[in-house]
Amino acid sequence: MADTSLNVIVSSALDVVYSQNQSFLQTVERSRVEAALLDALTTVMPKSLTLDSDKPDFESIILRLVQELQQSQAWVDIIPSGTGQTLLRAIAAGMSYALLASERAYQEVMNKGSSPTAILANASLLGVRIQRNTPARVKVRFTRADVDTIYTIPRFSKFTINGVPFFNRNILTFNRFDVSIETTLYQGLIYSGQASMSGIPFEKISFGDENKLISNEDVYVFVDDIEWDRTVTSPWKWEIDEEAFYERTLSNGNVEIMFGDRRYGKIIDPQSILKIVWSETNGSASNASLSSQVVYYEDAPTTIEITGETLTTVFGGADMEALSFYKEMAPHIRPAQMVANRRGDHRAVALQYPGVVDALFRGQAELNPGKRSWMNVMGATVLTKTEWVTSEWDAFKKYMEDNTVFRLEYLRLDPIAEDMDIVANIGCIPSADLDEVEQYLKEAIQISLGPRRGILGYSVYLSDIDSVLHGEGKYKSLIETVEVLEPTTHKLLTDKTKYNRIVNVTLNMSYSTRKSYSGRLDMIGA
Repeated sequence: MADTSLNVIVSSALDVVYSQNQSFLQTVERSRVEAALLDALTTVMPKSLTLDSDKPDFESIILRLVQELQQSQAWVDIIPSGTGQTLLRAIAAGMSYALLASERAYQEVMNKGSSPTAILANASLLGVRIQRNTPARVKVRFTRADVDTIYTIPRFSKFTINGVPFFNRNILTFNRFDVSIETTLYQGLIYSGQASMSGIPFEKISFGDENKLISNEDVYVFVDDIEWDRTVTSPWKWEIDEEAFYERTLSNGNVEIMFGDRRYGKIIDPQSILKIVWSETNGSASNASLSSQVVYYEDAPTTIEITGETLTTVFGGADMEALSFYKEMAPHIRPAQMVANRRGDHRAVALQYPGVVDALFRGQAELNPGKRSWMNVMGATVLTKTEWVTSEWDAFKKYMEDNTVFRLEYLRLDPIAEDMDIVANIGCIPSADLDEVEQYLKEAIQISLGPRRGILGYSVYLSDIDSVLHGEGKYKSLIETVEVLEPTTHKLLTDKTKYNRIVNVTLNMSYSTRKSYSGRLDMIGA
């Protein structure tokens, strides 16, 4: 424990003693008392803590303090007094809290952590990037009336579709005589800011307002109006004075960017103008099944008439992964390093793609071991949050091809759903709110038995359903009886490309007819 920490503990302890006995410091100067206590504590406290054996409990600390201070003639008479005991209790309390905090930090690190800070810290230590919201996208067509001139729509212009903001990542150009052009727009609002830099190696800067909405893909840096390259994986591969920046997600949802040191990437000149552009996106909330919608060009000058319409649905938006994902998957993502080689690597990389719930990859040995033409074929069974159209699959396929060590042909083998209805009678105690319990149980079923990682090939037993319907926490005490009516047999899967899909959940809620002892006259006095 640092000397500064001991000083704080001693000072706080004396404050407590003085508040209870104001005559304590009238005969002895406070500075002398603080110095004596600090010297004693320095002697008592071990130079290092062995957290797996030392117990930072209040009683043992106060015992060690008493034993040590009794060796000093100046403290022999003070220790047994009420003032002395108050002083020792205050010090022991401060020390036990400090030691407990140290032990808890050690436990968080060694056990992958349970707190959000610990989970994100461990992911960062493993070199695993925290992915943020992925913007939804849509293909659109713009049409203009005046075709005699060249007209450009600047980068990051604002568009709206049904009141939802979109933007263009690239400059859109109408060449002369072009009536229409087609492009892809991305959901989000564009923000920008400038910053001054010090010109030191590996300089960092962070931005955002902790709302966890910054796009996972749309962070841009301009130095003196020149765009620098963005990387999220390997800043150590930068060339000397390469104009690039490394970007990562902080625990609060903000973004941190880092520049080089001249050996690996370029240092920003303090005289340069640094501009950062980013987008904030709604993720999956903007996905829509409608097409042929009107696209409004909000930044269009009044002299230009441009109309737009959507050609596809709005798709591809995804939300930031829950922290539980990184707690369980970070050790598996780390070996893959976004380079798929083994089947496990393919799954780890695929699970980081927006909208992927679970994935299964099979090679020639599983698909067609007798044909050599299947040697570079990888069968991909990917369960997604929504059913993918061809363009969405193509985008995923390219993502996988970009993150494998050699050229593979990915064969789409969609998962097969085994539909399942759940019907049960639920009996609750009289004090329970039936609507609240019903809502809780339906959500619990979807969390435990619905789409999730590991659901491909996962068999559902009747005991699984029964266990979920008995509830957890406060709901466990509210639910008295459970009778599962459907399914009537276990839902067993032998094919890993199949999964059990819950179609309907019907819960017949009622108050249990079982009598409790409460209020029974025949039990009074028993």
